[in-house]
Amino acid sequence: MAEPAAKSQLLDVRNLRIEAAAETGHRVTLVDDVSFTLNSGEVLGLIGESGAGKSTIGLAAMGYARAGCRISGGSVVFDGIDLLAAQARRRARTARPDPRARARSARTGRARRKASGHRAVRLPAGTSSTTAP
Repeated sequence: MAEPAAKSQLLDVRNLRIEAAAETGHRVTLVDDVSFTLNSGEVLGLIGESGAGKSTIGLAAMGYARAGCRISGGSVVFDGIDLLAAQARRRARTARPDPRARARSARTGRARRKASGHRAVRLPAGTSSTTAP
């Protein structure tokens, strides 16, 4: 009889910590030190009371956090890819836009209007483009 094939590790969550901003401005820990492994072909159920963090953990397992929350510790590896590290690299790339880009965009817009013969007109307060003279 043949042995069953070894199941490959699909999801590995280690020491997950999720925090949220409280109204006082301090951080509140919502999820602390959660770890689990899910192999290919397995099903995992999270059981707990309402508000216990089941959905928050599920979102974090996909590399997401609810608005106002952040994944502040641990690791989430899906199919060999560290989702939190990949997300941090993506944020780092988009966090530093070229400061000259906005100026170039404004200059380009003015140049296009000038070339087309159009000019910008400021409407008086309380009027719309359909009621302006």
